[in-house]
Amino acid sequence: MTSPVSGAVARPSQVDNTIETQVAAALAARFLAVVKSANESVNNAGTGSTLQDDDELLLALEANSTYIWECAIYYEGATAGDIKIAFTQPTSAVTNWGGLGAATAFDGTAAAREAEYVAFTNQSSSPTSSLGYGALTSSVDGMILVKGTTITGANAGNLRLQWAQNAANATNTTVFAGSYMRAEKVA
Repeated sequence: MTSPVSGAVARPSQVDNTIETQVAAALAARFLAVVKSANESVNNAGTGSTLQDDDELLLALEANSTYIWECAIYYEGATAGDIKIAFTQPTSAVTNWGGLGAATAFDGTAAAREAEYVAFTNQSSSPTSSLGYGALTSSVDGMILVKGTTITGANAGNLRLQWAQNAANATNTTVFAGSYMRAEKVA
C-alpha cells in the first residue's frame, strides 16, 4: 500500500483489511447457525420410531468450549405417530437441554390443548435421552423450541438433532424446511 498524500484521508481500499478479516473470522467462530433447506419425512416403512440423524441440523463445536444454543423444529405428523427428538454431541461433552412443544396426549381438541416441557440435565452420552412431543394432524403444523448448553471436553464434534416418530405410524412425520439450529460460543 502506498502512503497517502500528507493531509489526505486514507480510503478503505488503501487500508489493510487484516483487522476486518480477523473480526469476521472471530465472529464466524463464535456464532454458528444452520437453517434446514428441505423437508424431511419418516414413517414406519423407513426408520419409523428409531432415532435418525437429521440431514441438515447440526453444528460443528470446538473442543474445550462452552455453547448456549437453540433449535426450532417445525413439523407435522399423525397424532398416533407424534415425534420424538434427541441430540448427539461430541465425545466427553456434557449437554443440558429442555424443549417446549405439544404434549403427546394432544389430539387437537380444545380440552387437550396443553404444552409439554421437560428438561434433561447432565447428558454425557451420545445420543442423549429422547423426548416425545405431540403431532396435531398431518395437516396442522407443530413447533418445538429447544434451548440448551453444551460444554465440550478434549474432543471437537457435532451437536446434531436426531428425530423419529414417537410410535411407528404409516403417516409421514415431517420436519420442515425453515427449522433451524444456532449456537453462541461463550467460553
